[in-house]
Amino acid sequence: MKTFNKRRLGKVITVFIVMVCLLGAPGGQVFAAEDPTQEVTQGPDQQENTQQTDDDLAKAKEDAKAELDKVDVNLYEEPEKSTVTKAVEDGKQAIEAATTISQVDAAKKTALDTVATQKTAAQKAEEGTPVIKRVYHSYIAGMKSYKRSGKAYNLKKLLPKKIRKKYVVAQGAATDGKYVYQAFEKHNSHYCVILKYNAKTFKKVKISKPIKTYHANDMAYNPKTKRLYSINCDGRPKGITIINPKTLKIAGRKNITVPKKLAGAKAKDLKKIKAFVSIAYNKTRNQYIVRAAAFKVFLVLDEKFKPVEMVTLSKSLGSVPQTMECDDEHIYIPIYRSKKRNEIFVYDWEGKYQYKITLNSKFEIENFFKIGSVYRVTMYKAMWIKKGYKRETYSYRVSLKKNNYEDIEVIDETDKTDKTSETTATK
Repeated sequence: MKTFNKRRLGKVITVFIVMVCLLGAPGGQVFAAEDPTQEVTQGPDQQENTQQTDDDLAKAKEDAKAELDKVDVNLYEEPEKSTVTKAVEDGKQAIEAATTISQVDAAKKTALDTVATQKTAAQKAEEGTPVIKRVYHSYIAGMKSYKRSGKAYNLKKLLPKKIRKKYVVAQGAATDGKYVYQAFEKHNSHYCVILKYNAKTFKKVKISKPIKTYHANDMAYNPKTKRLYSINCDGRPKGITIINPKTLKIAGRKNITVPKKLAGAKAKDLKKIKAFVSIAYNKTRNQYIVRAAAFKVFLVLDEKFKPVEMVTLSKSLGSVPQTMECDDEHIYIPIYRSKKRNEIFVYDWEGKYQYKITLNSKFEIENFFKIGSVYRVTMYKAMWIKKGYKRETYSYRVSLKKNNYEDIEVIDETDKTDKTSETTATK
């Protein structure tokens, strides 16, 4: 008979008791004994989820976004401006995606911390930090046609059939902000009709009777005189036809007299000016500008159309320059480059080339103007069909997409001396 091992028996009994404790619950449920002295702890997010409501979270998000909206990105120059803008946008996205108030606070703090590391233009100037100015050399224009019933809207369809069969060629246009005035020429006749339509709805308001505007290559509107000014271009090549925008009748004519002497001009250059092909008006300066034909200059005229200065463009246009537009800082000159693209050359008022805008369209650009903050172009399309030429005119909304730039270090803000940095970036 083997000797009984008390130690082994003790181990067996212990194992048996443990199994009974683990498996002895009703339904075979495994459980562990609770320690009444031990507190059950939760993570911060778990604690917050048990306390916050949906309204609390929504209010926290709203407040956080409002605080980020207070950041004025216009106080910064590039490249700080881009960093601040991105920090604010990323912060708002993170806030929107947050599921707890602590996450909202963290997202807001991250964005504001990033903003705090960037110096404003005023701070940099006060500290003597070199100011970096981002100069864009080119833009790609995003073009979106105005549509009706899903199709690009042909402005010629606003003309009665009898008129649009004769007055087929789209020429100059101008806007007073509410209405657009578009000239359609009867080819080589010196006569046009003026279509007035609502800039927002594209509904026809009025159509003029045929009036003698000559080529009417371009038009400008003066809100002070409340008159349209159409550049003749041919017939009376240095002349302007004045039109009443309410009646669409001729209200007078002006002839631009080129003097023998003029600021910014040599006598021989003034003699070369035989015609003017485009016109624009700037309200702030209360001045007109007219561009000379086949010559890279424009004249600045006072409110009575008297030349006060000649400006020579620093970069030649080439190809087929069309209309002209201006604002307080820039002169815009559209060019029909080929059947594949158009370009808009941009200069300052001293004639210095700034950048160009490329419009990838096979249609011919006829005019370019701004309504509020929106740029528009009118494109003319001519195609050969069996019965002759088919001519159409479309209006496009233009959005400028930054393409190529370089950062310029401004050495001395007092004399605006610029030094080009070594790094040129392409975006």
